[in-house]
Amino acid sequence: MCLELKGYRDRQGYGSISFGGRIWRAHRLVYALTNLDFDPKLLVCHHCDNPSCINPNHLFQSDQAGNMVDKARKNRGRKSFSGLPYGVSLVPSTGRFHSGITSGGHNYSLGTYSTAEEATRIARAFKQKELEKLCSNL
Repeated sequence: MCLELKGYRDRQGYGSISFGGRIWRAHRLVYALTNLDFDPKLLVCHHCDNPSCINPNHLFQSDQAGNMVDKARKNRGRKSFSGLPYGVSLVPSTGRFHSGITSGGHNYSLGTYSTAEEATRIARAFKQKELEKLCSNL
């Protein structure tokens, strides 16, 4: 069960605490105080994906690449301004949904589909393969 910090939270939902003469993100401070292997160079991430959670059992450290893999596996990516997932756009002239991804500086057009869900599934599958390739090279 999440333990949510009460009090100030930023726009992303993360809490802040003053400790030792500096301002810390609350979850990061909790992890640092409860784990002897805390590495200040790494991120402190949430298994629960709840930014206001400070339960030490929900926290883990990772580098940025690992955090992006975790994000992709959990499908917790942001939505675009259109309300569609990134990589999916409506083609007004046809009423179909285009699926396209930018990866490694290259644009990949993955086709057009009759539903946003299908275009999203194709885009996510492609992005997952790209992330797996990237991680296998680390």
